Amino acid sequence: MHREAKKAALRPSLGRKPTPPRKRDGNPEQRCAAEHPRSSTRHEAAKGAVPRQERTDDMICGNFKATDRGFRGEIRFFGLSEKVEILRTGDKASDKSPDYRIVAADDERIEFGVGWLKATKDQKPYASLKLNPVLAPDVHLRLVSTEATGKFELKVD
Repeated sequence: MHREAKKAALRPSLGRKPTPPRKRDGNPEQRCAAEHPRSSTRHEAAKGAVPRQERTDDMICGNFKATDRGFRGEIRFFGLSEKVEILRTGDKASDKSPDYRIVAADDERIEFGVGWLKATKDQKPYASLKLNPVLAPDVHLRLVSTEATGKFELKVD
């Protein structure tokens, strides 16, 4: 019995009465937030009073360098990475034919997708890429030049 009494003393009692709430005085900092909401942005956002802000940054999933054949770099998604080359195609069969092929860096026979050369509204060139993963829907990406370094970033479209 002595051993069971020790175990019971160590366990929280389920039959114990809950502690009554503390009485609060007139201090406004101790009042319930539901009774007297604060004007902080965090609380307003939780209540939906702050307008939702759009993200201005893009998810970068790769870095590339220009080569004489196109671009060379690495695509990274969810902890996986693959070294690839984005190669310019030869002559286009039609206007809708791709300008680039995305291939494995170590074996050009393994193709991951295609890309087209496009321009922004400001007439800045970029490559619009479409990855064709085996077990997932197509992934659309943009290969854009970084102003500061002259390298290229692969961003989710």
